[in-house]
Amino acid sequence: MKKIIFVILTFMFVNSLCFAQQSSSISPVTLKLLETKTFAGKVEWITSGDPINKISPRITVVDENGKRLSFEIKTSASVTPATIISDKDGNTITFSTITRGSKVALEYAITKKGINKAKSIKLVATL
Repeated sequence: MKKIIFVILTFMFVNSLCFAQQSSSISPVTLKLLETKTFAGKVEWITSGDPINKISPRITVVDENGKRLSFEIKTSASVTPATIISDKDGNTITFSTITRGSKVALEYAITKKGINKAKSIKLVATL
């Protein structure tokens, strides 16, 4: 009887591994392997995200040539490193400090899925 229960439990465990979903976030190791790029400009749009539906905050920045890029912000360091947000002096600030029209400089990585993940945001000037 014990052998039958052991076999059933082993089968259930192996079966559960087959149906496990991958996390949609990027691991710290993957972020390090991706090429880091920089972008600077004025903040055109900010969304705070929705933690209940697992939607990350986003920021859209337009450079002086009119190029527009949108970036995903990681506000919690639970799985992947949080985006480092600082002022021009290097002091840590919150995401809510950044407002529309602020000038920012970003370091980011592009994921395999083509999403721009902000690694750091530096607030250069505010409106």
